Amino acid sequence: MKFLKRNKNIIITLVIFFILILFCIQIKNILFPNDGLAVYGNRLDGKIEVSKNLNKNIKEILPEGATKVTVRDAGRILNITITVADDITRDVAKTYAVKSLEALSDEEIRYYDIQYFLVKNAEAAEFPVIGYKIPSAENISWTKDR
Repeated sequence: MKFLKRNKNIIITLVIFFILILFCIQIKNILFPNDGLAVYGNRLDGKIEVSKNLNKNIKEILPEGATKVTVRDAGRILNITITVADDITRDVAKTYAVKSLEALSDEEIRYYDIQYFLVKNAEAAEFPVIGYKIPSAENISWTKDR
């Protein structure tokens, strides 16, 4: 009992401190209720994984005019960046994007929205060209030509 009487102020301070911590945790849970959930929510349930060799497969399909291919998966969107040689025209670069669809499975084409970014290493007035294909569309929609 002597211990409790001598340390009464410290014990009261610690109890109040722990109560304040619990109170702050409850306030945080009220203000941010979905803090532990995934960024995309449940929209990615049943997601189809892209093959790990997709970069390499697209690069092998495309002619020599495509110098670099980068594929990035962002949720339900595939961002495919194709860097073309400086002597390639915009229309030829667009055919590279159409040809790259052959590297994707039918299941991937039906699941993903696909964005194409066609770029050159050098500055060019008609580049970059951006295209977009939704799963229900047959063709790629291109940005307005400049």
